[in-house]
Amino acid sequence: MNEDESQSDEAQYEHWMGKFEAECFQQLESEDNMEERLESERELAVQQLWITFQNSATAIAQLYKGRIFGQAIHFNNLCIPVLQRSLK
Repeated sequence: MNEDESQSDEAQYEHWMGKFEAECFQQLESEDNMEERLESERELAVQQLWITFQNSATAIAQLYKGRIFGQAIHFNNLCIPVLQRSLK
């Protein structure tokens, strides 16, 4: 396909598009660094997931520690006494 044919194809395509489609296409074409933006959003999602995982792991560790040592567990300003099991 030579350059003249590709230009005529573009002209036909632009003629086919409506005003709204042309505006959307133009806006998409003008977006700078879309790949970098997607990558940064992906990294942010991974960081948020990791923080959520760490918070959950910490809460589980505190529950386990309180159960073993018979301590009260403080969760969202609530004090929950933990019953100590007797080892018979």
